[in-house]
Amino acid sequence: MVEKNFPDPLLKNEENADETSSAPAEKLLGRNVSQKKLATLLGYDRNTVAKWNERGCPVVQRGDGSTGTTWIYDLSVVVKWLQDTAVAKAISKYQSSDGQDTEVFTKRKRGVAAAEKEQMEAASMARLLVPVEYVLNQLTEDYSGIKTALRKIPDAIAQNVEAAIAAHVREIADEIVREAIDKLKIEISDKPLEYER
Repeated sequence: MVEKNFPDPLLKNEENADETSSAPAEKLLGRNVSQKKLATLLGYDRNTVAKWNERGCPVVQRGDGSTGTTWIYDLSVVVKWLQDTAVAKAISKYQSSDGQDTEVFTKRKRGVAAAEKEQMEAASMARLLVPVEYVLNQLTEDYSGIKTALRKIPDAIAQNVEAAIAAHVREIADEIVREAIDKLKIEISDKPLEYER
């Protein structure tokens, strides 16, 4: 199998040191991301995201420069917080001068709030689309790790059996592992997907 390395279109520079410090947490927690990745995914400047912390943006882990701890956010919780903040801001723009809502103001507030919420949801949905090349790159990387782990199995088994049969057991296990590895292939196809037919 030929492994292809595709650049991650969501990140401008994957080699930054502060991004690699949060990588294990991202893989374990799934949708938790660093401050830099959050800014990239949502299309904001990193300084803007840092200012959100002062305005009450929810965080999973607070960053601390002295200990090298990075800020970690739950992406879906932050998107919901941004939506709620936008709705609250829209509502606050349309109150009457005495603080009471008139029927006209109420209708206008509801319309603006609904429009802003729809806009935020549409922007959020657009970010759910992931380029095929990015997915293939991730799959190739994962398959590579699986293959490496599988190749170690025959030696591990052989070390735990009697020396007289270790070589024979290693051969049997190696053959089974090779067959499994041959089945782990990523095939790129231009054929339409099932749902596109």
